[in-house]
Amino acid sequence: MATRTSDLVGQVHPAYTLDRDALLRYASANVPGFPLSPSNFTVSQFGHGQSNPTYLIEASSWDSTKRYVLRKKPPGTLLESAHAVEREFQVLRALGVHTQVPVPKAFCLCTDPNVIGTAFYIMEYLDGRIFIDPKLPVWHFCFDAVGVAPERRSAIYQATAKTLASLHSTDVDAIGLGRYGRRDNYCKRQVERWAKQYIASTGDGKPERNPKMLQLADWLRQHIPVEDSSGAIGGLVHGDFRIDNLVFHPLEDRVIGILDWELSTLGNQMCDIAYSCLHYIVDLGFGNGQLDEGIEVAGIPEGIPSQAEYLAKYCSAAQDGHQQLLEAMTQQLQQISDSFKTLSISHGKRVEPSGGLGDPGDLGGSGGGLGEPGDPRGSGGVGDGESGGAGDMHSGSNGLPI
Repeated sequence: MATRTSDLVGQVHPAYTLDRDALLRYASANVPGFPLSPSNFTVSQFGHGQSNPTYLIEASSWDSTKRYVLRKKPPGTLLESAHAVEREFQVLRALGVHTQVPVPKAFCLCTDPNVIGTAFYIMEYLDGRIFIDPKLPVWHFCFDAVGVAPERRSAIYQATAKTLASLHSTDVDAIGLGRYGRRDNYCKRQVERWAKQYIASTGDGKPERNPKMLQLADWLRQHIPVEDSSGAIGGLVHGDFRIDNLVFHPLEDRVIGILDWELSTLGNQMCDIAYSCLHYIVDLGFGNGQLDEGIEVAGIPEGIPSQAEYLAKYCSAAQDGHQQLLEAMTQQLQQISDSFKTLSISHGKRVEPSGGLGDPGDLGGSGGGLGEPGDPRGSGGVGDGESGGAGDMHSGSNGLPI
């Protein structure tokens, strides 16, 4: 069953309150078309799966209401290179201005912490549907069925594959993202980044460290794909591409926005494809902490394509005939690497603010990027251009928070 984006908002958490007056002054001066003297100005917070606090801004004047989304760095001490909203703004702006890739329109970026406490950006609000569960289930209440009909599931997966292919076809050099990250050794750097993230967030009074995770990291280091080293297949990588990071049109089965660009960079696009297939292999349990068999084993719901069929849809949309290579890669290193990344994220989103906020069950991405901090080759000269650090003036994300 789909969730409307408007249903994902609630009251602002006490640890994430904003200076509403300062925000109103800033938005009035910097967001095109923002009501100058709104009769009503409200701020609420999205609650699904973001590591960067995300808010819905509503400004009413007379008989009209305009809605925007604000995404900011969280308060407190952050893990190195994490929560780079500047990078999110950069990629959203570049894609929105120069391509047909569906993304929310990015309006403005503020790096002055004196406005609302941390850096933030404001973007378009997308009114649409988000499918939290990739199984696209149907529930039966009394004599009524609620959810996604089997005949529409194929169209939704077709749109998902088409959207990913559109993203991967982006000429990053042509739109100013040529230095958005290193293209070589993406898998190697990703493994090292998430291994470091896992170690930093476990042991020494934190959750207990699992030696099998360290063994997995060593195994991954020894099985990096040969083609990964050259960067020849490198391009724009979303880093967290899955169906619940997509906003679908309210009525039509097409994507109107890709959300959550925090982990975006340049690199091996096979990893995006693998991550979008992860639910075929494992059921992440949607925040309940359980890992179960994926739909390839547990049973594919009627209308949803098999993994091979989904990959064929991607290859067709991308005009790429390498389906056999994709199948081999998605079934091997990338899916293991993605599972490692997911587990690393779940163990530590950041060093929490004194209020103790944090959602260890949130697998929506955090903990920064996939590169080596301090590598001057990245865009902006901070990190390696992957979910960079302070001063890295880029990045954008969701028109809706997810």
